[in-house]
Amino acid sequence: MEIPNAPLIPGHEAVRELGRGASASVWLATAKNDGRQVAVKCFIGTATMADPQSMAGLQREVRILSRLQHEHLLRLHDVVRLGGSFDGQPGLVMDYAAGGSLGHLVSTRKRLSVGETVTVITPLARLLAFLHQEGVVHSDVSPGNVLFTAHGKPLLADLGTARMLGDPGTAPAEGTPGFNDPAVGGASGVLRPERDCFSLAALAWYCLTGMPPETASRRPPLTLLVPEVPPALAAAIEAGLQEDAAARPPAMAFGAAVYRSAAAAPVDLSDAVDSTVVPELLTRRRPAPGKGLRAKRLAGGLGRFASRLPGRASVAGAGQRPSARARRKVQGRVVGALAVALLVAGGIWWSAAPPKPGTEAPSAGAPGPAGVQVPGTTPGSAAAAGTKPGGTGHGISETVRAQLRSERPEEAIKGLSALRDTALRTGKFDLLAEVNAHRSPAAAADAKIRAQMEKAGVVLAGFTTVLKDIRVSSPPRDGEAAVTAVVETSGFEERDASGKLVRTRAAGEPQRLRLVLSKVDGGWRIADILAGST
Repeated sequence: MEIPNAPLIPGHEAVRELGRGASASVWLATAKNDGRQVAVKCFIGTATMADPQSMAGLQREVRILSRLQHEHLLRLHDVVRLGGSFDGQPGLVMDYAAGGSLGHLVSTRKRLSVGETVTVITPLARLLAFLHQEGVVHSDVSPGNVLFTAHGKPLLADLGTARMLGDPGTAPAEGTPGFNDPAVGGASGVLRPERDCFSLAALAWYCLTGMPPETASRRPPLTLLVPEVPPALAAAIEAGLQEDAAARPPAMAFGAAVYRSAAAAPVDLSDAVDSTVVPELLTRRRPAPGKGLRAKRLAGGLGRFASRLPGRASVAGAGQRPSARARRKVQGRVVGALAVALLVAGGIWWSAAPPKPGTEAPSAGAPGPAGVQVPGTTPGSAAAAGTKPGGTGHGISETVRAQLRSERPEEAIKGLSALRDTALRTGKFDLLAEVNAHRSPAAAADAKIRAQMEKAGVVLAGFTTVLKDIRVSSPPRDGEAAVTAVVETSGFEERDASGKLVRTRAAGEPQRLRLVLSKVDGGWRIADILAGST
């Protein structure tokens, strides 16, 4: 069916308009060759591909996006010439962010919770730190330019006003009112990353209050407007809003202070997205009793996105940890919360598939943490070195390596879990780098397990897992996928460096888990572990 005023996009079919601004509209489109959904930024007005002056911002955006790759930066795939009602205009073919914009979300919900704000701001700070290191300043960090995937992952878009090292002094510097740095001056052509830091702090204020911050002389204390905001978070935001640009923390330090101020929570997108997107959402509230049809529609499960963890840099007065009570509250709501207790009732926090016959690392001889050696072999033997005939090192067979290289998430998870089992049985924790996505919630959880095991000086002798009923719950898209499975853990023994039995752990109860996978260097890695639907 022909859509009135829709653009003709080479190689794509327009579906619906997602939004419109002063200089461009954004359309959802489907690729004709593979059915992939993309967003196409269609320029309007006089910004034709033959107009050099009006194309300056577009050329800058293309130049920046073509050389920068980051998991929280909206990716550019192609630049096309549009037809139809947009005849002759340029179009940018980009990732489709199914979760919509932060601006629309806040306008719908009025404001976000403290935990949701942490989830939004922390990864954006990490992205800005990356851009600044690459000699790029975004210049328009604002609600309309923060988008979400269906997994609730925040993405930063629109680099048309960005400044690059080497740009002329006339490069655009305007942004969105209310999120612009009030500080003026500075040498022409000099990059000022602290302006992005102000905008990010203003964005945090906006998330919590539903409005941009006033000037310093008119701005009330944040804790007065939103009493539940932790003092550490309020202090971090005020540090970023300093009128003296030199006094503001850099992006990474600001993000670290925000992360440390409160527990992260899933961003609930369910009230703000198009109805066609609701079934895709991983981040949505548990329905309250008596909400009728809408409650049933949202009862499919509760997921979460937890941002990649920043370094532990801090802002003065902004390093307070959340209370134990607050952390326990989040842990009770979501399997896989950032501060989750890792060893519960004799079972490991998450579990996975057993190795196939012939792939299991030998239980004896592999050196464990802090010199722990599993009893049964002598140092220097093949088993002690973590190898076995036909394997590829660490007792990992070619079968498991093939699973790790598989494009199919349901196959890759078998290899990932076998590799993780080996790491916990032998104490060869470097293997976990091949299991979990770097700085992901899953990596953070396993880092805590490792720390506990190393502190106790034990390995988990005989630890295996069984993964049944593996299903792909979210097909691969945008470098992410999700699988669900019923997981059972075996009983195992904790043994110390001398091989002495420390304690015996009973087998865990079966549970259904949802594992979110991310593509890293061409292979799947585990990024997060969520409560599966029952």
